[in-house]
Amino acid sequence: MASIYDIAERAGVSISTVSRILNGSANVRKDKADAVREAMAYYDYEPNQFARGLVRQKSDMIGLYLPAFRDSENDFTYYTPTIINGISRVLVNRGYSLVLLYDDERSGVSNPSFLEQLRQKKVDGIIFSVLPSNETSRSRLAELDRENLPVVYVGKRFGFHGMNVYAQLEKYTYDTLAYLHGKGHRSVLLFHLGLHRDQIEIALSNARANFPDMRVHLSVGEGDAYSTEFIRHEIARYSDGSIDSVCGLPVEYYPAVLSSLEKAGLRVPEDVSVVATEHRKGLGELFDPAVSAVYVPASEIGRAAAEMIVGRIERPGTAEESREIESVLMERSSVRDRN
Repeated sequence: MASIYDIAERAGVSISTVSRILNGSANVRKDKADAVREAMAYYDYEPNQFARGLVRQKSDMIGLYLPAFRDSENDFTYYTPTIINGISRVLVNRGYSLVLLYDDERSGVSNPSFLEQLRQKKVDGIIFSVLPSNETSRSRLAELDRENLPVVYVGKRFGFHGMNVYAQLEKYTYDTLAYLHGKGHRSVLLFHLGLHRDQIEIALSNARANFPDMRVHLSVGEGDAYSTEFIRHEIARYSDGSIDSVCGLPVEYYPAVLSSLEKAGLRVPEDVSVVATEHRKGLGELFDPAVSAVYVPASEIGRAAAEMIVGRIERPGTAEESREIESVLMERSSVRDRN
């Protein structure tokens, strides 16, 4: 397959001349432009998006940073495909393509790929669907931040400034505990991921102040996802009936919660109530009993992040912005009123 270098050599011009022609520049002599077009026809050359951006320093591609998927564990939820769908809808309409960027943090890489992708203009900006958790990746992320490169975060701001879209984790966690307390629940098993520790502690602090008679047991999953084995193990710890409710897990793990409780002879909602989190609206209605859930609109989060990164790229002087996305508690059949 021919490259831009082959085109330049056959046409007898420089790489920059070929690039200017690919990008529609008028500052090229007609004979050179004709030679380049002849070479392109000769090689049946179709310029790719990166080649067109060599001179104008713009690739029209946006990177989406994702944690590496773990094939050996059942940790997949609707969050990732739903947020990708929201991002893609905006980017297609604005003339950008989406590139997925993966870094397996367990491999101990010293130079995460997202850093050079942005510096070398292979992507015009990056949306981080989750902040990297290891120190090496976070130090590299700080470099992007200091260089004021186009970056948008989903979640809390990195370094307390920058561009981010946030789903109010502290608020909806507190609201869930308040809802359960209002229904007469006093012993709650709350699942959360270690990377959300600070936000969860804020919600717990507020809950302790307002509901001193409620006991919250914590089950902390490490990394960026749960496994069904972990969930079953944690629920088995409380199979003696010492909890009256479970909350915090994505709705995709509800079957694991149900089966674990049933194994212990506990029923939902008669013995234990459940409140989940759903990123695809209505997903909780597909189960029996239908699970009450906090709807966190991942598609809307994706759209907001995409709009923000495009604005940041096309208007470099754009002021820092933080956008909060409202979450809604969907009441269904998995919560018993104990009052």
